[in-house]
Amino acid sequence: MAVVIEQRMYNVAALVISLMILEPPSSLHPNRYAISKCFSRPASRAWHGPDVLSRSDFLPGYGEDLSANIDQGITIDLSALNQVTPSKDLSSIVLASGLTINVTQTSFPDLWVALKGGSNNFGIVTAFESTAFPQGKFWGGFIGNPGSTKDAQFKAFEEFTGSPNYDPYAALINSYVFTAATNSWFIANNLEYTKNQTYPPYFQNFTSLPQIFNTMRISNLTDFTLELAASNPDGRRQLFVTGTYANSAKMMSEIFNIANSTVQALIPVPGISYSLSFQPEPTIITSKAASRGGNSLGLTAADGNLFNLLLTVSWDSAAYDARIDTQAKALFDQAETYAKANGFYNEYLYLNYAAPWQKPIAGYGAANVANLMAVSRKYDPLQVFQKQVPGGFKLDQ
Repeated sequence: MAVVIEQRMYNVAALVISLMILEPPSSLHPNRYAISKCFSRPASRAWHGPDVLSRSDFLPGYGEDLSANIDQGITIDLSALNQVTPSKDLSSIVLASGLTINVTQTSFPDLWVALKGGSNNFGIVTAFESTAFPQGKFWGGFIGNPGSTKDAQFKAFEEFTGSPNYDPYAALINSYVFTAATNSWFIANNLEYTKNQTYPPYFQNFTSLPQIFNTMRISNLTDFTLELAASNPDGRRQLFVTGTYANSAKMMSEIFNIANSTVQALIPVPGISYSLSFQPEPTIITSKAASRGGNSLGLTAADGNLFNLLLTVSWDSAAYDARIDTQAKALFDQAETYAKANGFYNEYLYLNYAAPWQKPIAGYGAANVANLMAVSRKYDPLQVFQKQVPGGFKLDQ
């Protein structure tokens, strides 16, 4: 048996001294010490020399029988710090102190919400559980259209995203691809309908437009994923930039016109590939978070129907990095100015699509950012993951 004494932050920044009794590793788990007892008291009543522990020494959450069983215990894996204890809606995370905890909506509710959007700012998430459902074969693929259909596409997208009868089985990525060789655009719609049904009526406004290619078929997720990946090969320089706007054909048209102007400076760039992708963010999706305990993103049904914009630029040589950045910033600065002036602006930025110079976490809203920072100070009081971990977007970004 071993005894470990640690300091921890308990609830609202109250310093607590915890004494944990660790049971020796078992033959089944030779690198794991189980915490069989955990005695805690405020630092103001810390033990000095020999002391007798009584029931009054226990704080809520640290009962006499805090056993390290498979359902409720705390475990420390000394080999890889990745031990997972199954629990509903669970994330297993290694904190800056080295302690591994299992985070659920009931065990660590503040951290549970912070992890849903807070990126790598609180610890190393070694495992998480997510609700799954069976998915058989479904309808999907790409339909290419001439650039001349853009106005009809904008209108179709607005109706698709804003429909009061939004079909939850339908998914759409509406992309506008610039071809430098011809100084022209074509449109590629990535359509998916997660039922075994071809050409569902909900896509009619897209599938009825003139086409230049069509790969639509019934297949499986692996096949469709490989098809999408083939359009974005490895080994090239690439920039993602993102924005969020109110669902509007007028806003989409303005973004396209700005892009058509700013992209002209990039035509000489060797290997240039440039596309705008619009993805629906309808209220039927943004309203789901509340019923599942909430998250830190700041998006709610009150924002109305939105769309996500992703600019993707690929090129061959680092010599053109600055030029690419300059033109991308010009596009999004002009789009933001127009959106704010016309009531289409939303501050949310999808973190996975954000450029290094964007601040996606700031886009969660001031209240959410303040909460994330409070959670960070509670579970990482020395701010290891803010000051010593490189990469990613920090909470002040």
